[in-house]
Amino acid sequence: MKINIFTKAMLFLPRKIFIAGKTRQEALNVAVRLNVEGFLTTIDVLGEHSKNEDNVGKSLSEYKQLVDDIKKYGIQSTISIKLTHLGMELGFGYCFNVVKDLVSYASRNCVGVEFDMEEFKYNHDTIEIFQNLSKPEDKNRICLQANIKNSFENLDLLHGHGHSVRLVKGAYEEASDVSFYNQEDITENFKLLINLAFLGTIRNKLRSIMEPVHAIASRDKEIIDYARKCFESNHRILDKNCIEFQLLHGYLALGRQLLSEGFPVRIYLPYGEDSVALPYILRRLKIPHAWRLLFDWLLQL
Repeated sequence: MKINIFTKAMLFLPRKIFIAGKTRQEALNVAVRLNVEGFLTTIDVLGEHSKNEDNVGKSLSEYKQLVDDIKKYGIQSTISIKLTHLGMELGFGYCFNVVKDLVSYASRNCVGVEFDMEEFKYNHDTIEIFQNLSKPEDKNRICLQANIKNSFENLDLLHGHGHSVRLVKGAYEEASDVSFYNQEDITENFKLLINLAFLGTIRNKLRSIMEPVHAIASRDKEIIDYARKCFESNHRILDKNCIEFQLLHGYLALGRQLLSEGFPVRIYLPYGEDSVALPYILRRLKIPHAWRLLFDWLLQL
């Protein structure tokens, strides 16, 4: 995809806020700096909907080099992947083998893998590939979206098999038979998912089981305050390492606040050229708070 000068200009500020850089080295530099502050990170090679095996092969190679560098520099980071980036649209079996190669490589180098969740039509296949390729001890994690109606059942299933889950609101528009549309309904479902995650964690803790560690990926104050209350209600059983907060790169101030309270915080660091950054940025800009964040940054210039 070619990006014209006007689009490049429009991308300048959102890129500064939401993206760690154009190159792997730029993203790694940001990760090192954030590790020094106490943050964990997850690094994503931006891209999705690969249409041929050549593109998939290049993406796989880039991810392996990223794993090598994370290990080489001792960075406290996982990697984030989208399965359409790694061949899902070229066939389930093909994608399975590509992801198996990458997950095995990451596991050998002690780097966890965060499976992103994309459109609902990939939901079942993404969960199946994740479950077949991930063992609880690998510390891989899969995303579930609060706007998707079957996420509660999927969280219950995945937790029962010892898998870690990252909970998000969901950034894709879906059909009404599979998705909530009202923001209040999505928020309430997010809270139900948090409840289930905490209840499962408490049951495991009482049986001296330390895993899995679920993540809450949201900058929504209502969601974060709710998670805080869940922890405070069970602080005699749970320590703050039982759950992880995850934030986009633009919300470091909130991340520092959560760090100061003793919670683990992981920052999402995507990188890539404008052509692959554009779809990601456009999804981010659909979130009302993103525009307020842009305005705040403009005031600081």
